Amino acid sequence: MSDIETKHLLFCSVLLLPVLAGAATQESVHAPADAAALTLACSGCHGTQTGVSGLPRLDGMEAPVFIQRMIDFKSGKRVSSIMNRIARGYDESELQKMADYLSRQAPVSP
Repeated sequence: MSDIETKHLLFCSVLLLPVLAGAATQESVHAPADAAALTLACSGCHGTQTGVSGLPRLDGMEAPVFIQRMIDFKSGKRVSSIMNRIARGYDESELQKMADYLSRQAPVSP
């Protein structure tokens, strides 16, 4: 792993800590969540304002493209330093909610 990949992994991990800590305190891991809440963890690395350079922006991404990429991460067909593990945390209905929400967001130029 290169120094840049290590820095990206560390940056994303630090951003995810509060989200993961909040999820651990919920009564149920499968409690219903709205789409904006589901995509909150994505914004640290893929956000329009604070995204890591070189990572794809998710706002405005077509829903089928988002879903296929996440399925490929879950299955291991698409390899990443962290996305394979993150993708496994979402079920099909959550991925669909996220995809629909993100596809309706206006893309912002970097």
